[in-house]
Amino acid sequence: PTCAECAEAYANALNRLLADPASRLRTADVVYVFWTADPEAAFNFVTLIDAPTSDMVRELLGAPFTASRGAALVVDETAFYALGLSAAGARVVVRSWLDTTVGAARRRVVRWFRLQEMVTRGGEPGAPVPLRRLAEATVRLNERGFPLTRGDVPTKRTIDALIAFALEGTPLPDGVLFDAVRRCRADQGVTRERAMLIRMALG
Repeated sequence: PTCAECAEAYANALNRLLADPASRLRTADVVYVFWTADPEAAFNFVTLIDAPTSDMVRELLGAPFTASRGAALVVDETAFYALGLSAAGARVVVRSWLDTTVGAARRRVVRWFRLQEMVTRGGEPGAPVPLRRLAEATVRLNERGFPLTRGDVPTKRTIDALIAFALEGTPLPDGVLFDAVRRCRADQGVTRERAMLIRMALG
């Protein structure tokens, strides 16, 4: 139970986070929102995890060894929060809650991308992979790399596990590893995304 004024305040804050692509990550039937105690904190988790570029990841991984502002964030104690939500009828279900710091979250995201370091078939450094594509490595895909049918979508469990792994360092559950290996066996081959997911699960 909460008072009407408090309920209005948190509902307005949540609506604002959900309306801003910089603080919202929507995937499958789950939506996550992220925010910091300091709006000036230079850490955009959504962009890093949803649309990473090679330059962006290179800057992130090199920050501890440079004099850029990014280096300071490695030990940044600014509070960082993440909230996972899904729907159940007319109700909102809180799936997960994270209360950490920008510095801790950043270090875990560095590990997330370190485990993605894998060369292409030509021996060149591969581009970073968005969370969505890693999640889809557990389901059937068509020739263009999209889910084969509307039923072939990553489970909420898989999405929750990947978010927890990226932000909290929580080990991926055996079920995610099983799904990735099963798809490799069914397709008689290992895609780069599935190899990354297996490495993350074993790493």
